[in-house]
Amino acid sequence: MGLVDFAHGPAVWRRHHTFNWGGRRISQKEEYRIVHADRFHPVMTDAAEVRVLDCFRWWPIADLSRAQERLTPLSLATILENYLRDGAPGELPDEEVLVD
Repeated sequence: MGLVDFAHGPAVWRRHHTFNWGGRRISQKEEYRIVHADRFHPVMTDAAEVRVLDCFRWWPIADLSRAQERLTPLSLATILENYLRDGAPGELPDEEVLVD
């Protein structure tokens, strides 16, 4: 079973993303939070995402900055490195706006 019982931590990044999906225009707000957890087996529970997600992958933080895949957020490595070095941001980060 996937990670279902957890306490979310501080917000480290926000985004407002507007894009086309399934013939519709979507406006999606995202908030990324830190979750400290032991390793677990991820399980996809969203039917729409099951159709487009081909795998889960565990990444060492040091490998994120060299990833050939497009990661979201693009600055994920920096966000995590800053969190590990400095802790949670003192203020909620400015929202990144992305329009496709």
